[in-house]
Amino acid sequence: MRNKLRIILIFTALISVLSGVARAEKHKDFGDYTTYVVTQNDGVIYKQANVKLDGIFAELAFHSRSNSENVFAFVNKQKVQLIVDGIIMDNKLDHNEVTMIKNAHNIAVIHGNRTYLISTKGSGASMIYITDFPMIEREDAKNKIPIIISKPRVSNE
Repeated sequence: MRNKLRIILIFTALISVLSGVARAEKHKDFGDYTTYVVTQNDGVIYKQANVKLDGIFAELAFHSRSNSENVFAFVNKQKVQLIVDGIIMDNKLDHNEVTMIKNAHNIAVIHGNRTYLISTKGSGASMIYITDFPMIEREDAKNKIPIIISKPRVSNE
């Protein structure tokens, strides 16, 4: 009994410590897309845009972070393929693929050997939002020169 209590106390303390590391919060809705922001203690900003898959209880999640140039797409934490206006893409999206999603007329996702339609209502605004990070400079303590932590992301073409 004492060991169980000790394990519960350790687990509770661990959750308390981990909950201070990052906090996700719903930020904005763009059409059918909902965006979230997480800021880590190290200053890295994670952004996510979610949209429902047509026909099942699941969501497509687009992930980006301030220290990376790419956007990633997942359904239930699994890699997927996207079909944007007839062009097939993997789950790692570069600048040009993000631009295609911003301007898309039709989006579908291949998940679990099935194809699901995705709403395009809000896709442009949500892609702009999750790829826009402020420029933050911090001085390198050793060399006393500014270093860029985050840089402007995909342009608003």
